[in-house]
Amino acid sequence: MIHVDDLTVVGKRDYVLGKFVPELKAAYDISVQCIEKPGDELTFLKRQYTLHDDGRLTVQTHEKHINQLCSLLGLNVRNQSKKSPAHADIEKEDDTADLSTSSATTFRTCVGVLMYLANDVPEAQHVIRHLATYSSKPTEKSLTVLRHLVGYLCSHMDVCVSLK
Repeated sequence: MIHVDDLTVVGKRDYVLGKFVPELKAAYDISVQCIEKPGDELTFLKRQYTLHDDGRLTVQTHEKHINQLCSLLGLNVRNQSKKSPAHADIEKEDDTADLSTSSATTFRTCVGVLMYLANDVPEAQHVIRHLATYSSKPTEKSLTVLRHLVGYLCSHMDVCVSLK
C-alpha cells in the first residue's frame, strides 16, 4: 500500500529484506519496520498493526479520529450505544431542509474523516458512501444519519479488522 511517501509491503522475508529494501535504500533515505513474530506491533498511517499467536494480523484505527468526529458533532463518546452503523431511515426519501452553511461545513469535514476511515470499518462503508453523496448539499436527515453512524463508531471503537 502506498500513501504519498509511505509504503507498506507484505511478502516473504528473504525477498523483502534481501532484495526489495536494498533497492529502495540505494535510491532513497528510508526507515524499515518489520512484523515477524507474534506480539510484534507497528504503527502506520495512524493505525496499529499487531501480529497474534494464531497468525492473525489486526489493524486498529486510532481512536483520535472517532473522538474528533464526536467533538465536531457535539456528541459525548461515552453516551453512544448504537447497534448498527445505518440509521433506520437511511433509504427513505429525503425531503428535509438543507443545513446551514456552518453545519454543512462540519458535515463535509466529518464525511472527509469517515472516508479516511472507510477501509478500517467495512461494516460502515455503505453508510459512508451514502453520506458522501450529500457532500454538495447536506440535509437535516443526512446529519441525522451521520450522527447515528458516529454514535455506532463510538460504541464499537474496540472493533478492528482482523486478517488471517
